[in-house]
Amino acid sequence: MTESTETPIRTLAFLYAHTSNYKCIHCHKSILRKTLSIATLERKDKKQKKKTLEPINPIHFKCWTVPEDFTKKPLHVYRGYQALKDTDKTRMQRLYEAGKGASWSALEAADEEARQAEQDEADIAAFDQDKSRKQKKRKHNDEDNKDMTNALTGNQSSTNKKIKKKKETLQKKKKETSQKEVPTNPVAKLDEIHGKRFVDDFNKILEDFKQ
Repeated sequence: MTESTETPIRTLAFLYAHTSNYKCIHCHKSILRKTLSIATLERKDKKQKKKTLEPINPIHFKCWTVPEDFTKKPLHVYRGYQALKDTDKTRMQRLYEAGKGASWSALEAADEEARQAEQDEADIAAFDQDKSRKQKKRKHNDEDNKDMTNALTGNQSSTNKKIKKKKETLQKKKKETSQKEVPTNPVAKLDEIHGKRFVDDFNKILEDFKQ
Protein backbone atom coordinates (compact mmCIF):
# COMPACT_ATOMS: atom_id res chain seq x y z
CA MET A 1 0.00 0.00 0.00
CA THR A 2 1.51 3.30 -1.14
CA GLU A 3 1.43 6.47 0.90
CA SER A 4 -0.46 9.41 -0.59
CA THR A 5 1.73 12.48 -1.07
CA GLU A 6 0.13 15.84 -0.51
CA THR A 7 1.11 18.87 -2.59
CA PRO A 8 3.25 21.25 -0.50
CA ILE A 9 1.66 24.51 0.53
CA ARG A 10 3.76 27.40 -0.74
CA THR A 11 3.51 31.05 0.17
CA LEU A 12 5.69 34.11 -0.34
CA ALA A 13 7.84 35.94 2.18
CA PHE A 14 9.63 39.28 2.00
CA LEU A 15 13.01 39.59 3.65
CA TYR A 16 16.30 41.43 3.65
CA ALA A 17 19.28 39.18 3.04
CA HIS A 18 21.26 38.56 6.23
CA THR A 19 24.42 37.61 4.32
CA SER A 20 25.69 37.66 0.74
CA ASN A 21 25.50 33.88 0.52
CA TYR A 22 22.04 33.95 -1.03
CA LYS A 23 21.82 33.51 -4.79
CA CYS A 24 18.95 34.60 -6.99
CA ILE A 25 17.21 31.62 -8.61
CA HIS A 26 16.43 33.80 -11.63
CA CYS A 27 19.76 35.44 -12.54
CA HIS A 28 21.99 33.18 -10.39
CA LYS A 29 23.82 36.21 -9.00
CA SER A 30 24.45 36.94 -5.33
CA ILE A 31 21.85 38.81 -3.37
CA LEU A 32 23.68 41.53 -1.48
CA ARG A 33 23.36 41.79 2.24
CA LYS A 34 20.44 43.91 3.50
CA THR A 35 18.82 44.07 0.05
CA LEU A 36 15.20 43.16 -0.47
CA SER A 37 14.37 39.71 -1.84
CA ILE A 38 11.33 37.50 -2.19
CA ALA A 39 11.51 33.91 -0.99
CA THR A 40 9.19 30.94 -0.67
CA LEU A 41 7.88 29.29 2.47
CA GLU A 42 7.01 25.65 1.89
CA ARG A 43 4.86 23.62 4.28
CA LYS A 44 3.98 19.98 4.10
CA ASP A 45 0.50 20.64 5.42
CA LYS A 46 -1.55 23.31 7.14
CA LYS A 47 -0.60 21.95 10.56
CA GLN A 48 2.97 23.03 10.07
CA LYS A 49 3.55 26.56 11.35
CA LYS A 50 5.18 29.21 9.13
CA LYS A 51 7.36 30.51 11.94
CA THR A 52 9.32 27.29 11.98
CA LEU A 53 10.09 27.42 8.27
CA GLU A 54 13.25 28.69 6.63
CA PRO A 55 12.67 30.73 3.43
CA ILE A 56 13.92 29.02 0.26
CA ASN A 57 14.47 29.91 -3.38
CA PRO A 58 15.25 33.63 -2.86
CA ILE A 59 15.01 35.99 -5.83
CA HIS A 60 16.06 39.59 -6.36
CA PHE A 61 13.25 42.07 -5.96
CA LYS A 62 13.96 43.41 -9.47
CA CYS A 63 14.06 39.88 -10.93
CA TRP A 64 10.75 38.87 -9.40
CA THR A 65 7.55 38.69 -11.46
CA VAL A 66 4.16 38.85 -9.75
CA PRO A 67 2.55 35.37 -9.75
CA GLU A 68 -1.11 34.80 -10.45
CA ASP A 69 -2.19 34.03 -6.88
CA PHE A 70 -0.24 36.92 -5.29
CA THR A 71 -3.21 39.30 -5.24
CA LYS A 72 -5.62 36.74 -3.83
CA LYS A 73 -4.53 37.68 -0.30
CA PRO A 74 -3.96 41.13 1.22
CA LEU A 75 -0.37 42.28 1.40
CA HIS A 76 -0.14 42.57 5.15
CA VAL A 77 -0.62 38.80 5.68
CA TYR A 78 2.60 37.95 3.85
CA ARG A 79 5.51 37.17 6.12
CA GLY A 80 7.96 40.04 6.45
CA TYR A 81 5.75 42.71 4.87
CA GLN A 82 5.24 44.63 8.11
CA ALA A 83 9.01 44.78 8.66
CA LEU A 84 9.70 46.35 5.24
CA LYS A 85 10.92 49.92 4.89
CA ASP A 86 8.29 52.43 3.83
CA THR A 87 9.89 52.81 0.40
CA ASP A 88 9.83 49.04 -0.14
CA LYS A 89 6.23 48.85 1.06
CA THR A 90 5.33 51.48 -1.54
CA ARG A 91 7.11 49.56 -4.30
CA MET A 92 5.45 46.30 -3.28
CA GLN A 93 2.08 48.06 -3.26
CA ARG A 94 2.64 49.17 -6.86
CA LEU A 95 3.44 45.63 -7.93
CA TYR A 96 0.39 44.34 -6.07
CA GLU A 97 -1.82 46.84 -7.93
CA ALA A 98 -0.16 46.05 -11.27
CA GLY A 99 -1.10 42.40 -10.89
CA LYS A 100 -0.02 39.18 -12.58
CA GLY A 101 3.10 39.37 -14.75
CA ALA A 102 4.24 42.75 -13.43
CA SER A 103 7.86 43.32 -12.45
CA TRP A 104 9.71 46.21 -10.89
CA SER A 105 12.08 46.44 -13.85
CA ALA A 106 9.09 46.81 -16.20
CA LEU A 107 7.51 49.46 -13.98
CA GLU A 108 10.79 51.39 -13.84
CA ALA A 109 11.08 51.24 -17.64
CA ALA A 110 7.50 52.52 -17.96
CA ASP A 111 8.23 55.33 -15.48
CA GLU A 112 11.36 56.29 -17.39
CA GLU A 113 9.45 56.30 -20.66
CA ALA A 114 6.74 58.49 -19.11
CA ARG A 115 9.39 60.89 -17.70
CA GLN A 116 11.11 61.04 -21.08
CA ALA A 117 7.82 61.75 -22.85
CA GLU A 118 7.06 64.50 -20.32
CA GLN A 119 10.54 65.95 -20.79
CA ASP A 120 10.13 65.84 -24.58
CA GLU A 121 6.84 67.72 -24.30
CA ALA A 122 8.46 70.31 -22.03
CA ASP A 123 11.39 70.69 -24.46
CA ILE A 124 9.01 71.13 -27.41
CA ALA A 125 6.95 73.71 -25.50
CA ALA A 126 10.11 75.59 -24.53
CA PHE A 127 11.36 75.46 -28.13
CA ASP A 128 8.05 76.78 -29.48
CA GLN A 129 7.99 79.54 -26.87
CA ASP A 130 11.57 80.54 -27.66
CA LYS A 131 10.82 80.45 -31.39
CA SER A 132 7.75 82.67 -30.91
CA ARG A 133 9.77 85.09 -28.78
CA LYS A 134 12.51 85.30 -31.41
CA GLN A 135 9.95 85.86 -34.18
CA LYS A 136 8.36 88.72 -32.23
CA LYS A 137 11.80 90.22 -31.55
CA ARG A 138 12.77 89.86 -35.21
CA LYS A 139 9.52 91.55 -36.30
CA HIS A 140 10.12 94.39 -33.85
CA ASN A 141 13.69 94.83 -35.11
CA ASP A 142 12.49 94.78 -38.73
CA GLU A 143 10.00 97.55 -37.95
CA ASP A 144 12.72 99.60 -36.23
CA ASN A 145 15.06 99.09 -39.18
CA LYS A 146 12.30 100.08 -41.59
CA ASP A 147 11.62 103.28 -39.67
CA MET A 148 15.32 104.12 -39.66
CA THR A 149 15.61 103.41 -43.38
CA ASN A 150 12.62 105.58 -44.11
CA ALA A 151 14.12 108.40 -42.08
CA LEU A 152 17.42 108.18 -43.98
CA THR A 153 15.93 107.78 -47.47
CA GLY A 154 13.12 110.31 -47.03
CA ASN A 155 10.36 107.74 -47.23
CA GLN A 156 8.27 109.11 -44.42
CA SER A 157 4.82 108.29 -43.29
CA SER A 158 1.81 110.12 -44.70
CA THR A 159 1.46 112.15 -41.48
CA ASN A 160 5.06 113.31 -41.62
CA LYS A 161 4.63 114.23 -45.32
CA LYS A 162 1.60 116.39 -44.54
CA ILE A 163 3.46 118.22 -41.75
CA LYS A 164 6.46 118.77 -44.00
CA LYS A 165 4.27 120.14 -46.78
CA LYS A 166 2.58 122.59 -44.41
CA LYS A 167 5.98 123.82 -43.19
CA GLU A 168 7.20 124.33 -46.76
CA THR A 169 4.04 126.27 -47.66
CA LEU A 170 4.38 128.50 -44.61
CA GLN A 171 8.06 129.21 -45.31
CA LYS A 172 7.24 130.07 -48.92
CA LYS A 173 4.58 132.56 -47.85
CA LYS A 174 6.98 134.21 -45.41
CA LYS A 175 9.61 134.53 -48.12
CA GLU A 176 7.15 136.08 -50.60
CA THR A 177 6.00 138.56 -47.96
CA SER A 178 9.53 139.69 -47.13
CA GLN A 179 10.45 140.15 -50.80
CA LYS A 180 7.35 142.15 -51.73
CA GLU A 181 8.01 145.97 -52.07
CA VAL A 182 5.93 148.32 -49.95
CA PRO A 183 4.27 150.93 -52.22
CA THR A 184 5.15 154.58 -51.49
CA ASN A 185 3.08 157.70 -52.23
CA PRO A 186 4.61 159.54 -55.27
CA VAL A 187 5.73 163.19 -54.82
CA ALA A 188 3.64 165.44 -57.06
CA LYS A 189 5.56 167.89 -59.28
CA LEU A 190 4.59 171.61 -59.43
CA ASP A 191 4.14 171.72 -63.19
CA GLU A 192 1.81 168.71 -62.97
CA ILE A 193 -0.36 170.58 -60.45
CA HIS A 194 -0.30 174.29 -61.71
CA GLY A 195 0.98 174.01 -65.22
CA LYS A 196 4.28 174.96 -66.87
CA ARG A 197 3.58 178.75 -66.96
CA PHE A 198 3.13 178.86 -63.22
CA VAL A 199 6.53 177.27 -62.76
CA ASP A 200 8.17 179.84 -65.04
CA ASP A 201 6.60 182.74 -63.18
CA PHE A 202 7.63 181.24 -59.85
CA ASN A 203 11.25 180.90 -60.98
CA LYS A 204 11.31 184.56 -62.20
CA ILE A 205 10.09 185.81 -58.82
CA LEU A 206 12.89 183.84 -57.13
CA GLU A 207 15.51 185.43 -59.35
CA ASP A 208 14.15 188.95 -58.66
CA PHE A 209 14.24 188.28 -54.95
CA LYS A 210 17.87 187.17 -55.09
CA GLN A 211 18.87 190.53 -56.75
